[in-house]
Amino acid sequence: MSDLEWTRYFSVYILQSIVIVFLSIIAFKVIRRNKNRLTIILSTFYTLNIIGLIFNLILLPIKSNPASTILYFIIFFTISFGLIFLVIFLRNLMNIDIKTNSKVDFSIIFIYDLLISASFFIPGGFKLSEATYWIPVYSWCFLTLLYIIITIMVVIPSIIYFKKLYSKFETPELKKKLNYFTFGTYGMFFLAYGVILYNTWQNPLFKLIWVVLALVIIPSGVLIYYGIARDL
Repeated sequence: MSDLEWTRYFSVYILQSIVIVFLSIIAFKVIRRNKNRLTIILSTFYTLNIIGLIFNLILLPIKSNPASTILYFIIFFTISFGLIFLVIFLRNLMNIDIKTNSKVDFSIIFIYDLLISASFFIPGGFKLSEATYWIPVYSWCFLTLLYIIITIMVVIPSIIYFKKLYSKFETPELKKKLNYFTFGTYGMFFLAYGVILYNTWQNPLFKLIWVVLALVIIPSGVLIYYGIARDL
């Protein structure tokens, strides 16, 4: 087994298993504390990431198509799809004092869902076969497309909502909690961009470094929970 394969097995079976347990605990804490619109939206974000990581555990030993491609689509879709729920959460938090229009929420989710799903089926977007050692390899065009979708649909709206919320929150304590939540969310964005680059840039040193950098998901999850989610 090559060094790259050992790194991948360690990353998936050890580190990702730890992340799955950690995110499951947070998701449970969020939904157990109080079941309302905000907690359901945020727990959906955590749950989709958990589902994607669990399917990644299943995918690793499977080395055949179309099974590998189908499983990878589930992983790609659930983890990518989860990001939009951070935007929906912020939108609902911004309008917590008024009745939020669910149709707008569903429209945002549907458009993002459509873009992410369609991107997966673009010819030459990625390869997953014996030639790639059953590791997904993205093209640079695919990376660019995903970066554009995530930036326009997720990152930019989130930044706008953060600025509006910071102006809306009056007490230093609330602003402090919002800062924690903001840093946690930016950590998730960093992770999303990094994973896409990891699947595109076939540089062994970067892949090794990323195994460690990807653990940013743990402090990011903590900051999101303790920033705002714990008090919902």
